[in-house]
Order: sequence, then C-alpha cells, then structure tokens
Amino acid sequence: EEQVKTRIATLKRKNINAYIIYFQSYSGTYGTLDAIKSKIQSAIVDEGIVALHIGTRPDTVDEAKLDYLAELNSRFEVVVEFGLQSADDTTLKLINRGHTAGDFAHAVSLAHERGLKTCAHIILGLPFETREQMLESVRFAVCEVHSVKFHHLHVVRDTELANLYNQGKINLLSAEEYADILSECIALLPENTVISRLMGDASGDTLIAPHWNISKNDFINLLKDMMLAKGLY
Repeated sequence: EEQVKTRIATLKRKNINAYIIYFQSYSGTYGTLDAIKSKIQSAIVDEGIVALHIGTRPDTVDEAKLDYLAELNSRFEVVVEFGLQSADDTTLKLINRGHTAGDFAHAVSLAHERGLKTCAHIILGLPFETREQMLESVRFAVCEVHSVKFHHLHVVRDTELANLYNQGKINLLSAEEYADILSECIALLPENTVISRLMGDASGDTLIAPHWNISKNDFINLLKDMMLAKGLY
C-alpha cells in the first residue's frame, strides 16, 4: 500500500491519472490464496487504477487463484504474465525452471477459460539453443497470448550460469545477433499481439555479461533497419 500510494502521488504531480499495478518481482501467484488476496487488495488504493499485471510462473497458479483474478477482471484489466522462457523442455530442465512447456500451455488455457489476458516471457540466447529452437519457442507461445516480452540472456553474479560462462562453456549473443534473431521472432507474431518488451535489464550491479555498448533507442533503430532490410514486419 505504501509503495503504491507513494508512486501514485509522484505521478499525479505529473498530471498522470491512470495507473497499472504491476506485481513484477518474483512470482505473483506464489503462496496461499489468502496471501495473494491480501497483497492485491492492499495495492488497490486509488480510483485511477485501471489494470493489474501479475508476473508469475505457470506452476504457481491453480483454478482457485485464477477464479479470484477473474473476479478482479470485471473491475480492472487483468493480465497474467507467465515466464515460458523456452518451449524446449531440455532447456527448461537445464536452466532449472521447474516446469515444462506443457505446464505453460495448461496455465494459459486455464486463464483464457476465465477471460483473462496472458503474456509470455521468452529469453533468446539460452545455453546451447539454436536459432530454430528460439523461433519455435515463439511459435509455441504466441498462438493465443495477448502479449509477449522478449529478453536477451543475462549472466548475473552468484549463479550456475555465471559458472558456465566463466568456464567458457557458453556463448552470448551480440547486440547485432540478438536483433537479427529478434527480427524474425517479431515477424512470427500475429498482427494483434502486443509487444510489451524488446529487451531487459539486469538489476543493480549484478550483471557480468553481456555489456552492449548501445542505448535502447539505438538498439530499436538497429532492429528497425534490420527488419526493413530483410523485408520483415
């Protein structure tokens, strides 16, 4: 409640009067239904709130939790963001996701049965994945979802991925390579799919690699130029 009120007060001073509450960090549907209700209700503290976006995992939802979100959907636009990351179960096991691609599809289906919008998070450049595997993840994810968020792979401190990177066992995409693959992923999207993110950031000083010497605006221009050159839209 304190976080939301403080942020809204800042936005109101900028004459912004409509707000999305975004439960972004960790898994927004993890825990008991009562705990989830408590957090959400504590955040709905202003009449200008128009939407709730809840980032979570496909293995931390069930019918009761989605029923509650469906009730909220009559008052707010509710979007449930599921981290798929890859549609390849071998990759998901390697990166210790704890769920399968089938779990993602089932969670999305349960959400849609209740009229909830969904978003898929996809990481491009996961260890040992080919371009075709990345494209297949997009084909798998976007058949029904409302929106998609693309991320490039980050290596952050104190992780098993960092150990693999430091041992020289994995390669990371350059900005140009990422833009090249991303351009083809975007071209696979249905026309009504919302692209909510093109690249992400690691938090604080945790990032080990990659360090791209390019701003987000310059990256977007690179992506646009690449799509035009390849005849993609």
